[in-house]
Amino acid sequence: MARQNIFISMGSPFTPSQGQFLDALMDLLRACDVEPRVINKTDYPTGNPLSDISRVIGECQGAIVVAYERTYFDNGLEKRKSPQEKSIASVRYTTPWNQIEASMAFALGMPILVLMELGLREEGLLEEKYDWYIERLEISAEAFQNKDVRARIMAWCRRVQTQKKSRATRQISPDLTISELGQMLTVKTALALGAAAFGLFVVGLLAGRSEFGTFILGVLGR
Repeated sequence: MARQNIFISMGSPFTPSQGQFLDALMDLLRACDVEPRVINKTDYPTGNPLSDISRVIGECQGAIVVAYERTYFDNGLEKRKSPQEKSIASVRYTTPWNQIEASMAFALGMPILVLMELGLREEGLLEEKYDWYIERLEISAEAFQNKDVRARIMAWCRRVQTQKKSRATRQISPDLTISELGQMLTVKTALALGAAAFGLFVVGLLAGRSEFGTFILGVLGR
């Protein structure tokens, strides 16, 4: 039986510990008899990057979102010049690609697991209020020496391998009625529909614009 493919949404490593974390995660997944797919690691965009990402995710049966610090703000203001303005300090954000790719995987009904660096700001789809589990850990190869972390990832891989095709994994089609779409969602995942729809709208908008898609990738990076 062919291995199930697992899409890993992760920004390009820029420190040794991040690269070692990715290598260790890929080794663990292969030991679980699933095949990791990583943009710029196992799969390389050859044209419009958004189209290539969409294609790779479409060939997978599950997604792991690895969120770690890409941008750091020493101090600043949130909701500036409004009655809700407040100061923020030492805030750490992940790459926006985590949000885009998580929404694409969600819209396809895939099992999702989030591995989040300790202290990272949680927002959007990277919050603990949906149908997926968030594992908070250090981004280093040593993270997988924790037997509980390994056990949870291995259990998630078994879920991906044994899941049966159900209404939750149906392709989202423009021909679906509101009633049919509602039946595909749990109460929790319904909360994420707006975020997923926005992500797919952005992807759909840019997919046919090769130059703009390339420009966006250059600005945001991975």
